Amino acid sequence: MEITTSRLRLRSARPEALNAIHAVLSHREAMRWWSTPPHDDIEQSRAWLDAMIANTAAGALGYGLERSRRQTRQEG
Repeated sequence: MEITTSRLRLRSARPEALNAIHAVLSHREAMRWWSTPPHDDIEQSRAWLDAMIANTAAGALGYGLERSRRQTRQEG
């Protein structure tokens, strides 16, 4: 299932999202309020993503969020 708005798309996690997922999961400030510390290496992120994909295949809700299109602010 995919949910799309004018700015965002919520979709199932995919293996090709690994680099983007790792960029967030390894970022100290982004992980500040997460339940685990930032990931030290991409293999931690790969395991996390693989588990998310497996859980989604088993019927759990596991989504990734991406920007649908870039919004610009008009100056006036």
